[in-house]
Amino acid sequence: MIKQFRITMLALVAMLCGSAFAEDVIWSEDWSNYVKDDVPSVNNDNYSETDGGGTTKIYEDALAGGTAPELLIAKNGGSFTATVELGGKTGEFVLSYMANYDRITVTAENATLGEKTKSGNNYTIPVTVEVGVSYIVLTFTNTDSKSNVRFDDVKLYQGVAKANAGLSWGTASRTVTIGADDNVFPTLSNENNLPVVYNSSDETVATIDRAGTITLLTAGTTVISAAFEGNDDFEAQTVSYTLTVNSNEPGGGDQPGGGDQPGGGDQPGGGDQPGGEETQVGEGIALNDAFFGTSWGGSRPKDAPESVEGQDEESGVIITYSKGEGSNMYINDKQIRLYGGNELIISSGDDNITAVELFVVGNDGDKVLQANVGEVDGYNWTGKAPEVVFSVNEGKGHLKISHAKVTLENGSAPIEVPTDVTISISDVLVATYSSSYNLDFTGLTGISAWTATGFGNEIIMLSRATVVPAGTGIYVKADKAGEYTVPTTDNNMYYYSNLFVGLPKGGTVQPTEMVDGEKFITLNLAKSKTTGKPAFFPLQEPKTYGENKMYLHLPARLLPEYDTVRNMCFEIAFEDDATGISEVENMRKAENENIFNLAGQRVMKAQKGLYIVNGKKTLLK
Repeated sequence: MIKQFRITMLALVAMLCGSAFAEDVIWSEDWSNYVKDDVPSVNNDNYSETDGGGTTKIYEDALAGGTAPELLIAKNGGSFTATVELGGKTGEFVLSYMANYDRITVTAENATLGEKTKSGNNYTIPVTVEVGVSYIVLTFTNTDSKSNVRFDDVKLYQGVAKANAGLSWGTASRTVTIGADDNVFPTLSNENNLPVVYNSSDETVATIDRAGTITLLTAGTTVISAAFEGNDDFEAQTVSYTLTVNSNEPGGGDQPGGGDQPGGGDQPGGGDQPGGEETQVGEGIALNDAFFGTSWGGSRPKDAPESVEGQDEESGVIITYSKGEGSNMYINDKQIRLYGGNELIISSGDDNITAVELFVVGNDGDKVLQANVGEVDGYNWTGKAPEVVFSVNEGKGHLKISHAKVTLENGSAPIEVPTDVTISISDVLVATYSSSYNLDFTGLTGISAWTATGFGNEIIMLSRATVVPAGTGIYVKADKAGEYTVPTTDNNMYYYSNLFVGLPKGGTVQPTEMVDGEKFITLNLAKSKTTGKPAFFPLQEPKTYGENKMYLHLPARLLPEYDTVRNMCFEIAFEDDATGISEVENMRKAENENIFNLAGQRVMKAQKGLYIVNGKKTLLK
């Protein structure tokens, strides 16, 4: 009783002196006791939720601006409700929360709400409770019909809240190269001049000292963070970004079991080098798990999300990938797949969208792109609207989309596709490559592009490519080392049987990966210690590739057990290389041989045509 009286007197003294008393939190929730796919009511009987155009549930993301996990309140009427016991307190309160969009309507029972104010992702609402009220009911409803909302760090308090520390790196990721003169590192914004502690999650890749200076050590990926522990005036806060470090040495380092990688690592000058100035919204917003904050893949899995979304920080464009009326949905670190019934929603807030180009890297099933407004020509949209909803016709198949390029009426001009790109070839005279643009190798001398069209008996068969669509993985051969100029083109061509996977934006790849429910083995280009020639070796551990690279995917069902495969070396044969094709005049010569077609499938009885026989490409007559 004495302690309670003293607190009351302190508060009274503070008010008489014209100052406010310290923050007294009545209720708060940051979802730290929840895991992915939980619903709020699972851990608290005072909570309830409703689904709208999707499921209101927990996600392991931090899109609202707090820390993971957070609550997704589903579009089209999804809601979260909390019954808050006041503990005998009445009068003036403040309700605060964080959200990635201003689409939440707050209502209250047993209380009066004031006008909502917004600062970035932070929202505050005055709350008045009359004497005698023991509890209030707060409901947060997503009234938007198209987009979900992420919701976090909700709090009801009296007094003066601690201020947000205000730390920011201004970006979620950055790629740099060891020894490069033009590396630009993010600068920590610390407007309140607060003491922070810097950290690198992998100090074998890069270190950061007390002053925030970064030292690059080896190729790889690390997370750079700055942490403020909090004080009487400011909330604790930790901010971070992912730093990808590329090597400056041709060859990309040692390949376990395979030696030095020829051109398959991060080659200086190996990226897209446009031939002129660009004014742009961006190279195109990458539709991948880094953008959406989730990764999911497979055929009709039970845990398929209703929708995922993200916002491009530079342009403010919001992209939502929604299951809609479809049963399929697919996301991984390279693409999304737009099936019949799905929706790809691109919105720009207060601005109008005047053009959209979708970077389609494959069309399985002759799908036709459609839009709710404007005109569609192939994979290009034109019109004038704040939001465009894309879909495809019903039936089997899907569009594979890697990026979306958006033109805004009052925003920056769209990207100008360069007339050419530059590919650098080291002394090993080969390189792995992929580009964000369609490339045309037709008529070029001294350099050629190849796709992987078949395999069998430790042989990878490559076929010459001419027009190479954006995102396609290719093997590049050259007559001599140096820089080669390859023109871009508006034409497009798809390589359905290509076993190479392009990484125009780079990324981390696992030794084995699941694609559409099928297991694939990942192989990396390296120099064979036995032959001294380039060959493909199975990855022994996850590998981070720089921009404009590719790797090889082989279906595990057509290979021995992985423990055997990982010690194999897959040599390279070229389809138009005369020494790589032997002609067999008599079919009987191949009857007892190991015969595979160019897709890598074993053939019990071969007909006339081109096959791989005992590891050699053979024309059976």
